[in-house]
Amino acid sequence: MDMLNRCLAFIALSFLTVPAIAALGVSMSVETGYDNPIYPGDVTALHITLTNSNTASTVTGATFTNTMPVELVVAGSGLVSYTCTDGTGGAAATAGSVTATVGSNVIQLVGGTLPAAGAQIAQCDIVVEITSTTPGGHDNIIGIGDVNGTDTGPVSNTTASQQTINVLSLNAPDIDKQFGQSTIVQNDEPVTLSITIDNGANSNRDLPLNGVGDTPAYGLEDVLPAGLEVASSPNAGVSCVGGGTPPAFSPSAGDTTLNVVGGTIAAGGRCTMTVDIIGTDTGAGYSQVLTNTINGTTQFFNARGLSASGNASASLTVASALQVDTDFNPSNVRQGQQSTLTATFRNASPTTTLTGVAFTQNNIKVSGSGAGTLTVNNVSANAACGGATVNAINGNLGFSIANGSIAPGASCVVTITYTGTLAAAGTPETFMRWPTTRVRTAKRPPIASRSTMS
Repeated sequence: MDMLNRCLAFIALSFLTVPAIAALGVSMSVETGYDNPIYPGDVTALHITLTNSNTASTVTGATFTNTMPVELVVAGSGLVSYTCTDGTGGAAATAGSVTATVGSNVIQLVGGTLPAAGAQIAQCDIVVEITSTTPGGHDNIIGIGDVNGTDTGPVSNTTASQQTINVLSLNAPDIDKQFGQSTIVQNDEPVTLSITIDNGANSNRDLPLNGVGDTPAYGLEDVLPAGLEVASSPNAGVSCVGGGTPPAFSPSAGDTTLNVVGGTIAAGGRCTMTVDIIGTDTGAGYSQVLTNTINGTTQFFNARGLSASGNASASLTVASALQVDTDFNPSNVRQGQQSTLTATFRNASPTTTLTGVAFTQNNIKVSGSGAGTLTVNNVSANAACGGATVNAINGNLGFSIANGSIAPGASCVVTITYTGTLAAAGTPETFMRWPTTRVRTAKRPPIASRSTMS
């Protein structure tokens, strides 16, 4: 009887259920067909494998959050695949959800189920596309205890997994800008602005520019300085050398900000954007020099995260259409000798006739070394002045011109004959000629002359 009881007890112990401890594991690799190392902005893929070696139980509620280093982000298609395989090697249904948002550095599984092992270990595989724009080696780690689930009790991974993504370096692309000429006439003379993005320093990798949906949604921004804007006929265009995909570039008349959107500069290639610009302001004087700069870091964006090798800068002079010059002939005279002062009013506009040209100079002697005078004897105007009225004024010390009309490219010449008188006989004096005031036209604000005093 004792022997029977001992045998029954042994049999009972043999059938007691002992809680199974799941061998929950995790590993990482680069997915087959993807590169490592990569160049900045190229897409590779992480392959994360969760395993269950317990033949007695599935693992439910499998969860992990993999926060990658900030240099790595989800890219491309994001989650490529999420599959599971049971202990027989056959496909098993997936459970839960995987989150891998493009642009973030987090990959997360919530509520997954790993089938029980059989003749082989059961597993679930997650493939996520990622990228980096920062050269160097970047270690992605899933640490001990980061993967959790439940079989007959809580289980977690007991070993860590690490995958290093190596990112190679690329050379900085160049940006450049040029105006088709150095000086233009205010409002009337368009000039072609050319902007070039050159990837010639990278013969083995193209340069995808930021486009719609990116932040920012453009690859290059050019903010024109005050006094420049897109002409009424923009004549915008894009040309590329070496292939690639031309970016979008479609500025409208009056625009003061130019955006280059999307497209890809080919490896070793370049693309040039052109548009016609006009100058709308000469500043407070006859002309002003405007410098236009594109910052190679804060106004240039691409999928590879590359800044340009430097800024792109060009200068343009915007000048008044009415150019004024004067000349004494001869420059040295004796007291009482008649001489000539020639005033030339040139219309530099290639298209617009200047009308209502008017100017008053009360004294052709602006300043001098003594108290002598210059007395106007006669004032005349050539035919290019368009019938302007010219007169001696202020007791024949000055002259005026009114109602002038100057055709494009023509020069209105006013000839003033005068006689110089010294304050003290035998004591030479130096006289400074006009202008000290501004010339006016019917359609333009006052226009300052050039500095021609002598």
